[in-house]
Parts: sequence; C-alpha cells; structure tokens
Amino acid sequence: MLTEQQKDEVERHLRYPSSGASPGGLGPAFLVQLGTGAGMLGFPTDPANMGLRFRLNNLPIDIEVKIVGADHPNYDDYLAFAGVDIPITVPGAVTVGDPVIVQIDKEPITYALASNDTANSVAVAVASLITADPVVGPYFVAMAVGPLIKVRARQWGNSYNSTSVAVFSGQSATLAVNQPGTTTATSRMYGGNAPPGPLFIDPDASPSFPIYGYLPWCRYWENQIGLAGDGMDTIKADVFTQERLEYRKRRQAYFDACRDMAQALGVQYAGGGTFDGTGGRRRIT
Repeated sequence: MLTEQQKDEVERHLRYPSSGASPGGLGPAFLVQLGTGAGMLGFPTDPANMGLRFRLNNLPIDIEVKIVGADHPNYDDYLAFAGVDIPITVPGAVTVGDPVIVQIDKEPITYALASNDTANSVAVAVASLITADPVVGPYFVAMAVGPLIKVRARQWGNSYNSTSVAVFSGQSATLAVNQPGTTTATSRMYGGNAPPGPLFIDPDASPSFPIYGYLPWCRYWENQIGLAGDGMDTIKADVFTQERLEYRKRRQAYFDACRDMAQALGVQYAGGGTFDGTGGRRRIT
C-alpha cells in the first residue's frame, strides 16, 4: 500500500488538493478548522478528490509498483538481473599464449593463458577484463566464483536478454555459456525481467541509468524546472547555443509526466487542458 506521503505527492503532482495527514499534506484536522468545503476546492465532499483518494487506497500491487517504482517494498519481486554463467575447465598442461575469448554483444574480451594458469585463475583474469572493458564494462559486471564466471547486467530489467554471448578458446581450456545457476546452454543473456511499469532514462547520467515508475519521473522533471537556469539545454549540437525555451520545455515535460501518471491511475489530470497546466480544472463529475 502507498504511504501517506506518497499519496500526498501523487495528489500534488496531479493538481488535486492534498488530503492526507502526513507532514506534507493538509489532512482532516486542517479541514475541520476551516469548516467543511472551505478551501481545498471542497475536499472532502468534492467527488473528484474523493475518487482519487479512494483509488490510491485500493490500488492493485502491480499498479502501485508502476506508480511508485523502486521505493515500493514489492518492487524486487518483479525484477531480476539478465546474465549468464561461464564455466571454465583447464584439463591438463597449458600451452602458453592459448587464447580464451568471451564475446559479449560482438565485443571480444581476450585473455592469453600463462604457464601456471588454472581454471580458477583464468576465471579471475577474464572476469576482471570483462568488468574493466570500456565497451562492455559500463553495462555488465563479471564475478569469478571458483572456475565459474558469473556475468550479470548492471541494471534491472530485461533489455539485455537479447544480448548475444559466445566463447572461444585454444586447446588448453574449455568454456561454455549457461543459463544462470544451471548447466543449460544458452547463446544470450537470460533471466531478466522488467517491472509492470514504465522505464525512463535519465539523460544527464553517464552512463545512463533507468528511472522506474511514474512518481519518480514526475520528481525528476519537477527538479529539472528548478535547474533551468543552468543553461545546458542547446538547440545545436556542434556549436553551443542556449535554448531560449529551456524553462518552458522543461515545464512541458513535467506536465506531460504528470498526465501520464494520471492515465496510469485511471483518473483525470486536474491541471487543466493546456500543456503547461493552466486552464479550467477538470472534474470527473
């Protein structure tokens, strides 16, 4: 169930009077002092306000996760890392210089065997190369567990399930690619799962990382409005030219995010009919 603070925040982004009792909301005690229907656009008697609060109090778990994202206690139930397991065998004498190659999404990571290498030492060396690779490393991490290399995506979700994985080696070593925790062969990342909600990408992060949930996405764009004076939005890629409509466009993105959350909840956005949230307040009655 959503916390009172989360419900208050949803109401604020959707331009509904906050009806909760948390420190961020103006709850029933406040309304008693004003009298029924005073201020707050008539809450608690306004059907639109009552409808949203009823909806927030009775959301299915998957919709709660869709709204709240990673802050929801059941968030991890919907997620898993995509990945593969790579067992390594060094059956006998090593031929120095024999290659061990792990290819992830057409990017080869190559290790040359040394005279005293064992399966365990090869796993450690190759795992380190995968994690440190400038192309693969930002998206995947590899861990050596004995003679096994566990390769996992750094981010939640199933976007890496289509990533191909292949192994090659000389005669001194044998490698395989298996589904995580099994001996079942695979040729791609396996086991990722995405939550029942939207995935947004923070354009300012490097490397980029996902933002799950409508509420965190509204928070992100609300914060970007306050940072509009940083002057980093541009209208030309080759020559820096400040975007004059920076503030207005960030506000538009914020209100679009709020409307998307309202649609996911099955309620009307109360900010009005224009893109910037002005205009007459919409009702469900």
